[in-house]
Amino acid sequence: PCQPSEAMFRGMMERGLVRVTILDHKRYKLTSCTDFYTPTNAWMNFNYWNDEFIDLDSDIILMIQTDSVLCRDFDVNLWSDLAFVGAPWAPTRWYGKVVCEELRDNFKAWTKLPPTVSVRRPIPGGAEGLQRLIEEQQAKEPPLLSLENYCAQGYSPGFNGGITLRNRTWLLRAIDACPHESFSGISTSGKRCVVRQEAIEDEYFSIILNSLGAPIPTAFEAALFGVETFFAEQVREYYGPYNYSQIEYFLNKRWGEDGIKTYERMHLRKTYGWIYEYGENDLPSSTLRTIPLTFHDPSPWQASDILKGKQVAMECKFLKFINKE
Repeated sequence: PCQPSEAMFRGMMERGLVRVTILDHKRYKLTSCTDFYTPTNAWMNFNYWNDEFIDLDSDIILMIQTDSVLCRDFDVNLWSDLAFVGAPWAPTRWYGKVVCEELRDNFKAWTKLPPTVSVRRPIPGGAEGLQRLIEEQQAKEPPLLSLENYCAQGYSPGFNGGITLRNRTWLLRAIDACPHESFSGISTSGKRCVVRQEAIEDEYFSIILNSLGAPIPTAFEAALFGVETFFAEQVREYYGPYNYSQIEYFLNKRWGEDGIKTYERMHLRKTYGWIYEYGENDLPSSTLRTIPLTFHDPSPWQASDILKGKQVAMECKFLKFINKE
């Protein structure tokens, strides 16, 4: 069933529009070229984001895993101001753990304490002199990262990595600020943040980019881009926005000048050929959803009647090829 898309992809390669690169699995500490869950180790490696690209490549990268799909084309420039965007996460894990709390704990484990000063002789100036000495030593260290604004109102804890837009410059900054001890490919000496345990790459980048103050989208904007666990309707319940003027603003910003029309069309019964009596065809329906630009394996999280219904079939024609049900 995928032969037409495969032929199109092959044609793009022949015209020089697509370049295929085979990763050196040993360099990035992957088990083998065919045995890895996701290449997390590679994506957390500083050199990957430089050496696997050429000067002609864009700084904005669309990353797609095999269980993800693009529903329609879109203007990447409308998203180019962001460091990272993917489907927004739910506020809690399936086993009940609050995601914000869990990832804050991870961040605490990665972040080293401020430096201490050992004084074995009198310091001129007494307590004030000691404070100046501490400040001088701290000034030589990289800045301590902060999660002060993490999980602020309107924002999800992070973004699913299955299908994402990412800014390479910001990814390099994140790895440099908090490298993984084994996988980053750079020295961790003098770093105030070091990852020493196993880390999932989308969680890692979501935390560190937030701590750097990188530009990230609201949960609603992220749901306009991608869906895994939450459609935009569920996002509004948990994160907002709570008034239509804000929704209109985000639709124009991320879906362009036809964004509002597209959104409104998606919520009308008549769009999908449903006929009702008493003129109700022009009314919105609670069974309809805001279909995003992308999906990452929504089948474990979304109702089958939604994913296999008329609306999704019309708005995201290739989803059926990755639907595991």
